[in-house]
Amino acid sequence: MNRKLVSVLLICLFVVALAVPAGAQDMMMGEPSVEVADQVSVNGTVVITSAYSDGPGFVVIHIDNGSGGPGPVAGNAALNPGWNYNIPVSIDTSVATPMLFAMLHADTGEVGVYEFGTVEGADGPVRDGDDNVITPGFNVDLISASDQMVDGSSVTISNVVAQADGWLVVHAGDAESFGAVLGQTQVTAGANSDVVVELSGDMTPVLWPMLHVDTGEAGVYEFGSVEGADGPVAVNGAVATLPIWTTPHIRVADQIAVHGDGMEMMDMAPVVMAHSVLAEVDGWLVIHAGDSESFGAVLGQTQVSAGLNENVEVELSGDITPILWPMLHVDTGEAGVYEFGTVEGADGPVVVDGEVVTFPINAAPSIDLSGSLEGDVLTVNSALIDGAGWLAIHSNNEGAPGPVIGTAPLRPGLNTHIMATLSEDPGDTVFPMLHYDTGEAGVYEFGTVEGADGPVSVGGSVVVGSFDLSGMMMEDMGEEMMDDMTPSIDYTGSFDGTTLVVNSATIDAPGWLAIHDDNDGGPGPVIGFAPLVAGVNSNIEVVLDSAPSTDTVFPMLHYDTGEAGVYEFGTVEGADGPVRVDDAVVVGPFDLTGGMMEEMPSGCTVTAGNQTINLRGGAGTNFNAVGALEPSQTADAVGQAQGADGFTWFTLSDGSWVRSDVVLADGACDSLPVVGSPEAPAAPEATEEASS
Repeated sequence: MNRKLVSVLLICLFVVALAVPAGAQDMMMGEPSVEVADQVSVNGTVVITSAYSDGPGFVVIHIDNGSGGPGPVAGNAALNPGWNYNIPVSIDTSVATPMLFAMLHADTGEVGVYEFGTVEGADGPVRDGDDNVITPGFNVDLISASDQMVDGSSVTISNVVAQADGWLVVHAGDAESFGAVLGQTQVTAGANSDVVVELSGDMTPVLWPMLHVDTGEAGVYEFGSVEGADGPVAVNGAVATLPIWTTPHIRVADQIAVHGDGMEMMDMAPVVMAHSVLAEVDGWLVIHAGDSESFGAVLGQTQVSAGLNENVEVELSGDITPILWPMLHVDTGEAGVYEFGTVEGADGPVVVDGEVVTFPINAAPSIDLSGSLEGDVLTVNSALIDGAGWLAIHSNNEGAPGPVIGTAPLRPGLNTHIMATLSEDPGDTVFPMLHYDTGEAGVYEFGTVEGADGPVSVGGSVVVGSFDLSGMMMEDMGEEMMDDMTPSIDYTGSFDGTTLVVNSATIDAPGWLAIHDDNDGGPGPVIGFAPLVAGVNSNIEVVLDSAPSTDTVFPMLHYDTGEAGVYEFGTVEGADGPVRVDDAVVVGPFDLTGGMMEEMPSGCTVTAGNQTINLRGGAGTNFNAVGALEPSQTADAVGQAQGADGFTWFTLSDGSWVRSDVVLADGACDSLPVVGSPEAPAAPEATEEASS
């Protein structure tokens, strides 16, 4: 398993008091609240968008009591005082219901231990100003599936929760993406347990169970054969799917085994917890010391049995490094005695497809210096910390951390999708830095209260790094994309006798696609028009006011220069004139005889695997990135073109382009119309089409 390791720059420096952004303390004030959205759950957790707690607290997930109210508890997560964001809560998926409730509780007993219902008076629910318990409900579509050895005939999915009757579909695939369907079975609205899917076809080491709706003929799986039927379940852009392994595999996340300088160590030995280990035979989970490139000495090991092992703990001893390497070994010597390195040939590493089953994890406070910037909100993918704290975003001061321009609270452990609102233009580089919350809980006070909220350091080095923002601003990308947009029309599409559908048109400002009747082989009167947005417009529908006089019409581009949204060419002097390129009007003939609706292909969708896929302004990596398909996100493809790189590229319904070999294409994609790509810009340095 390949795993992108956190990139962290550890700098030894003397930290001076740096200014807190204006209003930072005010931003941290709030009223007790919980915000949560409908979602897909595929890893045994649900995610709470935000919660505000006056002091230490909990967000507690309740199942539906059958009457639309909160019932028994399915899981909980501790909260810091103040604001908490993107809070993952592990739940018991075996009791999950289609509606769940997120309830705010105070932590009034032993801090960090949820005791409501077991210790009298402890950890009660929090009420709002109207004396109502704070407990918003939300809908969930859920798949809970474990790695498993498969005999080639079936796979069992532990739990499925669906909002409506549908299908559980199992796809072939690899660690990055899914492919052909190997089998499907019906599921009902509500909770389904131990769902068995019979398989046929070429098995792969990784399978992708996916939840689909049943929107066509009831009880008949029609996705890919009937347009629009039985599509994947997607909520807020996330598809209900996940990869499971059918070969030996380890699941273990970044976690604290090495504490920050000055943090009080627990009396017990440090441990690494693996969520699960899938072994073909009895063996060992071994933890090695190491760095980002390679592993070293053994720090600990524990036995695992053939099959699935869950919540596997390995106790560590020796010189524990900030980066660790979990590794799967067989037990081939004396049973139950770890002999690798002491008995020749005994207890060696497990190898799958020529690769040792191992990868590095972060085991000390650290930051993943990747993410995104949209407007004034910087999202950092993850940070690991061993206490309540802060991610402070420092501006660039001649290549070193400058004043703080944004902060985000952190909970102990692994924090993901951390959002910090910036108080000023960050430029091209910022410096995220870890701080502990040592002053007033939930209030960032570094630089304003002596000794409070100081930086986190490991081995004498502050945990900070440089974050390159160049090219991340969405509005900047849009402006660059417009520079690459040469106005043009794809003169193909369909016509049903009343409505003309033009496959695509590109324009560098808001405008119109005007349909002119044939006048002796040239453009005549306008018989229909449709608005265009700046950029690539796809599947443009134009309802004609009158029947064309011949089998040919002339689509023409016009700018919208008069009253916005009102087509005024020919009625208001100087308004909405034709678009010209090199002094030639952008217009051409459209043959209606070859564009009848029955000749239109069925739909084509493209889906990202478990990586973020770049979307481009045209058919090639030399076009600017204009967006991304997030992991498991699906989009409609409406056309195709061959890029200068020799690859087939799909144009999507939003006008962006994606290379065909980095996504899963489903439907009649080979029948998509061939369309024109915008004129290629001067080639920038190539970038990866998929990123982890």
